[in-house]
Amino acid sequence: MAHPFYWKPKLRIPDIYENPNNKIAFGQFLENCINAKTEEQVVKEIVILDELKIKGLGPAVVSILYFLHPTWFPPFKTAILNGFNFLFKDKKRQGSWTEYLKIRERLIETNSKHKSKLSNDLGAIAGLCFEIRTQKMLIGNDELMKWIKSGRVKTYFEI
Repeated sequence: MAHPFYWKPKLRIPDIYENPNNKIAFGQFLENCINAKTEEQVVKEIVILDELKIKGLGPAVVSILYFLHPTWFPPFKTAILNGFNFLFKDKKRQGSWTEYLKIRERLIETNSKHKSKLSNDLGAIAGLCFEIRTQKMLIGNDELMKWIKSGRVKTYFEI
């Protein structure tokens, strides 16, 4: 059977699939993240992985981190980034672990401030950013946010 990415050459990433050292490094990263007891340990692993400059380890890896440690790392994708930038009037860019860690810090800070209306799970605040970007969330006068999701939840809080 042919490799599933052969028919889409843009998605073929030799850094991951064809470099044994990168495979081992990524495997070690995952093992260390699974066994981590603190956020700082995982952040350290991210910095080590980033230094290797392995192409193609981005939002999919962040999704793995989120599933391993949902209270330490928010999920990430383009719509979340765009919602984050709109909400916080920022210009963070995709494709950088350093930027992701800055985004993470800001989301954790905001989540802590509004924990009673959000969740310990950072998926809630990332979902808020996603909803803002997909325009399912209406933003008022920069201080008041109206969250309407599927007509079921209505939450107000100041950012």
